[in-house]
Amino acid sequence: MEGIILTTKLELENYIQRSIDQAFINHLSKLKESSHQKDFYTRFEAAQELHCSVSTIDRMIRDGDLTKSKVRSKTVVPAYQVKAFKEKLLAA
Repeated sequence: MEGIILTTKLELENYIQRSIDQAFINHLSKLKESSHQKDFYTRFEAAQELHCSVSTIDRMIRDGDLTKSKVRSKTVVPAYQVKAFKEKLLAA
Protein backbone atom coordinates (compact mmCIF):
# COMPACT_ATOMS: atom_id res chain seq x y z
CA MET A 1 0.00 0.00 0.00
CA GLU A 2 1.34 3.40 -0.90
CA GLY A 3 1.71 6.27 1.54
CA ILE A 4 -0.78 9.10 1.29
CA ILE A 5 -0.01 12.62 2.44
CA LEU A 6 -3.03 14.84 2.89
CA THR A 7 -2.20 18.42 3.75
CA THR A 8 -5.64 20.00 3.99
CA LYS A 9 -9.03 19.12 5.38
CA LEU A 10 -10.48 19.39 1.85
CA GLU A 11 -8.00 16.81 0.53
CA LEU A 12 -8.97 14.47 3.35
CA GLU A 13 -12.68 14.92 2.67
CA ASN A 14 -12.15 14.32 -1.07
CA TYR A 15 -10.08 11.20 -0.36
CA ILE A 16 -12.73 9.81 1.97
CA GLN A 17 -15.51 10.54 -0.54
CA ARG A 18 -13.59 8.84 -3.38
CA SER A 19 -12.99 5.81 -1.16
CA ILE A 20 -16.66 5.59 -0.22
CA ASP A 21 -17.72 5.97 -3.86
CA GLN A 22 -15.34 3.23 -4.98
CA ALA A 23 -16.49 0.87 -2.22
CA PHE A 24 -20.12 1.49 -3.19
CA ILE A 25 -19.39 0.82 -6.87
CA ASN A 26 -17.60 -2.43 -5.95
CA HIS A 27 -20.52 -3.48 -3.77
CA LEU A 28 -23.05 -2.78 -6.54
CA SER A 29 -21.05 -4.74 -9.10
CA LYS A 30 -20.86 -7.74 -6.75
CA LEU A 31 -24.60 -7.58 -6.17
CA LYS A 32 -25.20 -7.43 -9.90
CA GLU A 33 -22.96 -10.44 -10.49
CA SER A 34 -24.61 -12.50 -7.75
CA SER A 35 -28.11 -11.76 -9.00
CA HIS A 36 -27.25 -13.14 -12.44
CA GLN A 37 -25.78 -16.43 -11.31
CA LYS A 38 -26.76 -19.39 -13.41
CA ASP A 39 -27.63 -22.91 -12.35
CA PHE A 40 -26.29 -24.41 -15.58
CA TYR A 41 -23.80 -23.51 -18.28
CA THR A 42 -23.90 -24.59 -21.89
CA ARG A 43 -20.74 -26.31 -23.09
CA PHE A 44 -19.68 -23.05 -24.75
CA GLU A 45 -20.32 -20.98 -21.60
CA ALA A 46 -18.44 -23.50 -19.46
CA ALA A 47 -15.50 -23.30 -21.89
CA GLN A 48 -15.53 -19.50 -21.64
CA GLU A 49 -15.66 -19.65 -17.84
CA LEU A 50 -12.69 -22.05 -17.70
CA HIS A 51 -10.81 -20.37 -20.58
CA CYS A 52 -10.61 -23.55 -22.63
CA SER A 53 -12.18 -25.03 -25.76
CA VAL A 54 -15.54 -26.77 -26.09
CA SER A 55 -13.69 -29.98 -26.99
CA THR A 56 -11.88 -29.76 -23.63
CA ILE A 57 -15.27 -29.49 -21.89
CA ASP A 58 -16.42 -32.55 -23.89
CA ARG A 59 -13.32 -34.48 -22.70
CA MET A 60 -13.98 -33.40 -19.12
CA ILE A 61 -17.54 -34.72 -19.42
CA ARG A 62 -16.31 -37.97 -20.99
CA ASP A 63 -13.63 -38.38 -18.28
CA GLY A 64 -16.18 -37.79 -15.51
CA ASP A 65 -14.82 -34.45 -14.31
CA LEU A 66 -18.14 -32.79 -15.21
CA THR A 67 -21.63 -34.24 -15.49
CA LYS A 68 -23.99 -33.29 -18.27
CA SER A 69 -27.72 -32.95 -18.69
CA LYS A 70 -29.85 -32.27 -21.72
CA VAL A 71 -32.31 -29.41 -21.95
CA ARG A 72 -34.07 -30.16 -25.21
CA SER A 73 -31.19 -30.12 -27.69
CA LYS A 74 -28.71 -28.26 -25.46
CA THR A 75 -26.09 -30.05 -23.40
CA VAL A 76 -25.58 -28.25 -20.10
CA VAL A 77 -23.30 -28.76 -17.13
CA PRO A 78 -24.08 -27.72 -13.54
CA ALA A 79 -22.64 -24.31 -12.70
CA TYR A 80 -21.47 -25.48 -9.27
CA GLN A 81 -19.22 -28.08 -10.92
CA VAL A 82 -17.70 -25.54 -13.28
CA LYS A 83 -17.10 -23.13 -10.38
CA ALA A 84 -15.62 -25.90 -8.21
CA PHE A 85 -13.27 -26.92 -11.03
CA LYS A 86 -12.26 -23.28 -11.50
CA GLU A 87 -11.58 -22.91 -7.74
CA LYS A 88 -9.48 -26.08 -7.85
CA LEU A 89 -7.45 -24.64 -10.73
CA LEU A 90 -6.95 -21.34 -8.93
CA ALA A 91 -5.86 -23.08 -5.73
CA ALA A 92 -3.17 -25.10 -7.53
